[in-house]
Amino acid sequence: PFHHHRGEITGKIKWNEEKKEPYVYINPKKAEELSLKDKVEIETPNGSFVFKVEDCGALPFDIPEEIIAVPVCFPQSMELFVADYDSDGIISPGAEKARIIK
Repeated sequence: PFHHHRGEITGKIKWNEEKKEPYVYINPKKAEELSLKDKVEIETPNGSFVFKVEDCGALPFDIPEEIIAVPVCFPQSMELFVADYDSDGIISPGAEKARIIK
């Protein structure tokens, strides 16, 4: 899905409308390897936040093991993954280096 700066479109996508709190998708093998449960703290150079871990089974694509996917339609997500202009002049959330803190 496309994100338009402050989540005004992303937040209206069906699977995001149903979510009531910020969440993250983590590859199931990686989550098992790290013994992750329902919540996980994610840290970027912009701060940290505790996210709900969502089941990847409903996604129409796979999450690679070294990637975490954080929808940026929540203010807490936007603070960690700051939107800025990309090389095409479109405002997009940045790909930030992030780490999982148990």
